[in-house]
Amino acid sequence: MCQVLLRLNEAMKVVIGVTMVKAFPGQERSAYSAIKDKDEVRKVYHTFGECDFLAVIQAEDLPALRDVLEEIKVSLGVAGARMIVVGEGFSERPVGGATCLADSSNLRAECAR
Repeated sequence: MCQVLLRLNEAMKVVIGVTMVKAFPGQERSAYSAIKDKDEVRKVYHTFGECDFLAVIQAEDLPALRDVLEEIKVSLGVAGARMIVVGEGFSERPVGGATCLADSSNLRAECAR
């Protein structure tokens, strides 16, 4: 199935979701149009593999994000989408020229230069 990754952007006080969407065969264009036309959708990527699209969604809170996800699920051409919360309170911080994704407990960080 498809999953969504969630991150709380503390500076902007918004919830950002990254969702993978599966389209019905032959209805990929309809699904893409339905997804990209949502106001909360910031970017849609076409993917190859288990799911057809990766959509970046920005909402003011978790209930609003869930509402957008439910709208996407019933959109024309969409076969499925599922949300799994994998982390809250994550924030990107510059550390010595690198961008790090650190969890709120500061127990681990993943950095990329």
